[in-house]
Amino acid sequence: MILPLDHGDRAIRDFTEAIRIDPEYADAYFHRGRSYHGLNYLQALSDYDEALRLDPTNSHYYSYREKLIKEATTPPWKKESWPWD
Repeated sequence: MILPLDHGDRAIRDFTEAIRIDPEYADAYFHRGRSYHGLNYLQALSDYDEALRLDPTNSHYYSYREKLIKEATTPPWKKESWPWD
C-alpha cells in the first residue's frame, strides 16, 4: 500500500506524542520506526533499537530491524532482484 507523504508525517507526529506521554511504550517506538522506514534509516534504526531495549523478547521488532539494515546496506542495483519486490 502506498500512502500519501502527509500520512507518514501524521503517523510520525502521533507516535512521537505517544512516546512523549509514555516513554516506556515500546510499540510506539516500533511503529514510529516503521513510519521512518524508507525515509530516514538512522531514525528508524534508533526507534527499532529503543523498542527492542524496552521489549527485547519481541521477535517482530528484530525482523523489522534486520530488514531495515539489509535495505540500508544493499546497493540499489541489487535491490531490483529481491524476491518480494
